[in-house]
Amino acid sequence: MDRKKFLGLIIFLFLLFSTSGYCKIVKIAAGGGHTVALKSDGKVVAWGNNEDGQCNVPEGLTNVVAIAAGGGHTAALLSNGMVAVWGSQYFVP
Repeated sequence: MDRKKFLGLIIFLFLLFSTSGYCKIVKIAAGGGHTVALKSDGKVVAWGNNEDGQCNVPEGLTNVVAIAAGGGHTAALLSNGMVAVWGSQYFVP
């Protein structure tokens, strides 16, 4: 990770913890140009390249137990077994 990206991550984490109260990050995943983190309260945060909407976490998304990030998309497994996916809709069979 280059210095600029590292500094951006540090600033993001500082703002996350200082503005929304402390909430432990339990999982993290990196995509093509974005990063997604799962917090201990079951909510998700994402940052980085948002060209395909991969950082636009769906409003009200809660009870997440696992996360994954791809080139232009993000996915979350919910505690009820459902999967939420957002970002690029490009698919090559």
